[in-house]
Amino acid sequence: MNEYEEDQMARVPASKRGVAFLCDVVLIFVASILITTVMHMIDLVVPLLTRYVSQVLVACLLLLIRDYFNSGRGFGKMFMGLEVVDYDTLDKPSLMQSIKRNIFLFAPVIAAELVQIILFVLPKGAWGSWITIALSVIGGIYVFVILPLEFVVYNKSEEGRRLGDIFANTIVIES
Repeated sequence: MNEYEEDQMARVPASKRGVAFLCDVVLIFVASILITTVMHMIDLVVPLLTRYVSQVLVACLLLLIRDYFNSGRGFGKMFMGLEVVDYDTLDKPSLMQSIKRNIFLFAPVIAAELVQIILFVLPKGAWGSWITIALSVIGGIYVFVILPLEFVVYNKSEEGRRLGDIFANTIVIES
């Protein structure tokens, strides 16, 4: 690795990554409102579309793939001068790397949304509420275990890679 690559791969401060993440969340929230508004209009022609696809699911799916577009620079990363790259080649991340990198952050929400879709399709019964309660408990445990673990892994990593970066073989660098 040459000096330029080493400089690029220097640890990005958590504050810059945090601001970039918040920018992405706000922009994607607005985009998900627009997308679901269009979906409601389409729902007038194709009934039940919005019963299966919620704004939360749209937002989570957009957040999963946000690092794939614009050469690893989502809006927040572009605003903060950051980019996500493949750890070995420094190329832009693949779609699968983007999904793998972000799945740790949004897995409980996506799982809950998918279960709600399944429960909507299946016949109603008391077991549906038990599944919802169990999923809420599992999601709560996940939030209190995995998300702090992400923070610990990031702080322990010399390069500032979080659990999602390690899983996807990516790194956030200054662009």
